[in-house]
This record gives sequence, C-alpha cells and structure tokens, in this order.
Amino acid sequence: ASLPPPVALRAWRLAFSTEVDGCSLQTLLRRLEGSEDHLLLLRDAGGATFGAFVAGEWRSGAASYFGNGEAFLFAWAAG
Repeated sequence: ASLPPPVALRAWRLAFSTEVDGCSLQTLLRRLEGSEDHLLLLRDAGGATFGAFVAGEWRSGAASYFGNGEAFLFAWAAG
C-alpha cells in the first residue's frame, strides 16, 4: 500500500527533527504553530517506521481528541 495521492504528491518540508531540534514536544508544537496538515514519521528502537497524517493544526493541551476524517495512521515497509 502507499500513501493516498493527495498526501503523497505534496511538496513536504521538514519542520522538526529530533536529531537537530532535540526531543521537546513544546519545540515540535512551536515549529508547527500556524501551519496545517502534517506528515509525522517515526522510527522506533527496533527500526520499524510508522507515522500519521494529521489534517489541520495541532492543539497543545487539548482536553479531548481532535481531528477530522482525513487523518490516518500508517506503517512504512521498505521495498
């Protein structure tokens, strides 16, 4: 499977990297402030890659879940 064309064909830019920016959630949220639609990619200690497409803005301190029907989670398999 692959990402849906509307997501895969976008010109994404790197907004945050733990290698460059550290491991601060507050820094991540600050970097994403004022922008919408994000592709989040993660690699765990075992080397598995997974992520999420988040439609809309992130909400810091939200008391409940947020988002819409466009958001989704995925696993990334090499090859």
